[in-house]
Formats: sequence, C-alpha cells, structure tokens
Amino acid sequence: AVAKRSLVRIATSAFGTATTIGGVDFAIFRDTSAVWDLRVENPPAFSQEVTREGGPMPFMTLDEVRLGLRWESLLSDVWRLQEISLMGAALNIVQNPDWTSNAAVIASHLQLVSNWTP
Repeated sequence: AVAKRSLVRIATSAFGTATTIGGVDFAIFRDTSAVWDLRVENPPAFSQEVTREGGPMPFMTLDEVRLGLRWESLLSDVWRLQEISLMGAALNIVQNPDWTSNAAVIASHLQLVSNWTP
C-alpha cells in the first residue's frame, strides 16, 4: 500500500494531473516489477471529453506496465530500467481550436519536472 501511494504521488507530480493505479508489485527477488490499471487524467482544460459511459475521458490508460529493473535501483533517486513493456495502452489526444493539446500540456510538464531538454 505504501509503494502504491508513493508511486501515485510520483506519477501525479510527473504528469501534472491526477493519476490512479489499481495495483503494484515491486519484485524483490525477481528482475520484473509491475503496475496495473494506470490511469492518467486529462489536464483541466481538456477534461470536458467524456467516455461512452459518460465519465471523464482520461489522457491515458494502461492495463499493465512491466518494468525490468533490479530492486537495488528502487533505493536510489534514479531508476535504471532494463526494459519497459506496456500492455493494453490507450491514448486519447485532444486538440483545441487554438491548437493546444492535452499531449503537449503533459509533455511540457514532464519536461519541466525532469529538467530534460531535447
């Protein structure tokens, strides 16, 4: 439960929008960890989109994310991933009439928090 809450907090901060996770398995004795039912909500300016069921359309959903990393990596500030696998991925890109998009907003936030420059 602690790992799940921490990962939700990290993901929400990284994406700059609400993120939920259904389950987490950080493997100590295996080289593969997993996250299930990852959902990244749209930024507020794009949250008017709705699903067929009438709920808010997320920016991204992933049924499962498998991370190939050694458990020692979890103890450091930087995780060294050997492999990443995404299963059941759905990405919903919305573009407004002024050419702004939810993907650009989230990408710029990821760039800002990671100090990454292309």
